Amino acid sequence: MKFKVFGLPRSGTNYLKELLLLNFEDLNIEEKYGKHRFNCDQLEHDCLNIVIFKNPYKWLESILITNTSRYDYSEDSIGLNLVINDVRYGAIKYDTLKREECYAKKYKTGITLYYNHHNLIEVWKKYYIKWSENESLIKLHYKDLLQDEKIFLTKIQNDFNLKKKNKYWLNVRNFSSVENSENFSSLKIDEYLDESKLYYLDYKYLDVINEVLDVEWLSENTPYSPIYR
Repeated sequence: MKFKVFGLPRSGTNYLKELLLLNFEDLNIEEKYGKHRFNCDQLEHDCLNIVIFKNPYKWLESILITNTSRYDYSEDSIGLNLVINDVRYGAIKYDTLKREECYAKKYKTGITLYYNHHNLIEVWKKYYIKWSENESLIKLHYKDLLQDEKIFLTKIQNDFNLKKKNKYWLNVRNFSSVENSENFSSLKIDEYLDESKLYYLDYKYLDVINEVLDVEWLSENTPYSPIYR
C-alpha cells in the first residue's frame, strides 16, 4: 500500500515517514509529490494520505531557528513563496504584504533568511484550515507522536490491516537520525511538549502572532492553546 505524508516544513513529515517505513512491511512511500504544497489534487483514493500538524508557536520557532529554511518575497506577484534549500514551494497571495516588517539575516553559507512573523503564521493558519477540513485525510498532531507514537501506529495498523515488521513498535529516534532534522534529545522533546513557554521566539511578537491566529478561533478549532505575553 502506498502512503503520502503532508505537512508544512519543520512539522515532522520526515519523522512520520521514517516511523511508518520502520514499522510496517506493506507500506511504500509515494515519492513524486509535493508534500508541502497546498494542492488537494495530490490525494489518491488507493493511498494512505496523512497530514501532520505542529503547534503554531512551536512551528514558528522551528522555522526561525533553521538555517536551511527561508521565506522569499517574489517581485512579480504579491505573495509568499516558501523556499527550502533553494527549492521553491508555491506561493500564497495576500491583500497586503507586510514587506516593511521583514528583517533579514545572512549566514556564512551565503543564504539570507527573510523573517516576517505575520506572514509566516498566516501560512500556518491557511494550511491548517485547508487540510483539517478535508475528510479524506488522516489528521495527526506532532505532539501525539512525541508523547506516545504507539497509539497512532496501532490505530493505523488496525484501520488498514497493515503487517508489522517487528514484534514491538520501534521508534525512529532510537535507531537513526531523521532526514533534514536535528537529532532528537530529551531536552528538545521536553521543550516542544511544554506548550506554555517559548524558547526561541521573542515574546514581543506574540501580539502580532495572536492577532493573525485569532486566539478565539485557535481555542475553538484546534487542540492548541494560545500563549500570551
